[in-house]
Amino acid sequence: MTIVFKNKDGQVRSFWKIGLAFILMSMLLGVFLFPLYAQMALKNTPMEELLNNPLNNLYGMFVQCLSVVITVLICLKLEKKSWESVGITHIKSQWKNLLMGLLLGAISILFITLILVVTNQITLTSVKITSNLLINTGIFLLGFIFVAINEELFFRGYVVSTLLQTRSFPIAYIVSSIFFGLMHTSNPNVHILGIINVMLIGFLFAYMFIQTKSLWMSMGYHLTWNFFQGNIIGYNVSGTTGSGFFRIKSEDNFWTGGSFGVEASVWTTVFIIVGFIVTKVYTNRSSQAKVQLNRINEQ
Repeated sequence: MTIVFKNKDGQVRSFWKIGLAFILMSMLLGVFLFPLYAQMALKNTPMEELLNNPLNNLYGMFVQCLSVVITVLICLKLEKKSWESVGITHIKSQWKNLLMGLLLGAISILFITLILVVTNQITLTSVKITSNLLINTGIFLLGFIFVAINEELFFRGYVVSTLLQTRSFPIAYIVSSIFFGLMHTSNPNVHILGIINVMLIGFLFAYMFIQTKSLWMSMGYHLTWNFFQGNIIGYNVSGTTGSGFFRIKSEDNFWTGGSFGVEASVWTTVFIIVGFIVTKVYTNRSSQAKVQLNRINEQ
């Protein structure tokens, strides 16, 4: 069997580019995580326990982001492409998309919580607000900013834009979403509906990226979706233990998502679909407004 590295246009095939980028990113991450691995060896402490320390967790989130930024920078240099090609556009023209993403992510998780409380699937008990809780909340806000940049830049910015080299939107959507879902299968308390929802939300973020030609909307949604889950309300985030302003007593079923967190809830599936509808309406109106503005400027 012959291994074909290039397509008929003479370009390196998208799957090879993504595979090599992933290997480079993993190698960089391994180097940057050396301080945590050293702590594991010296203290004979599991990584999970080390990451219970908010500062260690923040460091892990930061170096993941750094690894992705360096990887994408190298790939762009080799391919002679600009940051705009992977959705890093000027905030002046994209602040409305960022704001829309921030609102959509926060409102979605808050509405899901309201439904679960009203239907008695969960009960919320407020915790005592201390200086440590507020400091940790600020640390995790910064950490989730790194996560939003890291995952959107790689999975949507680089992976989706590279898959579009195939000139097939279905391939770009489906392959990037499956890849995004598979990367979460090693998370704690993994749940099949949770992975399906992660794939669906990856599909939604790819749709936002392609529709707006930037990453700002998906970054905004990703940030508030994670932050409001884990550090405002206190759900587990993709199986990872959250710590918010409430203590949650939850039924373990497909309505709540159980130990994986609300991302494995059927209500999340519903609100991802709502996210597609809202994004379509919003981007259509934005496109119409731009057309009208161009006509006015031409007159």
